[in-house]
Amino acid sequence: MVETVHPSDVTEALRIVVNRLVGAGIDPNTIVHSLLKVADEVTERCREIEAAPKQEVS
Repeated sequence: MVETVHPSDVTEALRIVVNRLVGAGIDPNTIVHSLLKVADEVTERCREIEAAPKQEVS
């Protein structure tokens, strides 16, 4: 069974990850830059999926 993930859950998870990375000595600017790069890649992949021809399920 798949649970619904709410935006606040994602926000909280990212907050925890960023705090742990900062606590480990990673520069916050590096973290944000990396997250934005991942967001761009995810956005591009979503566009590819949306543009792909739909397959019928039999």
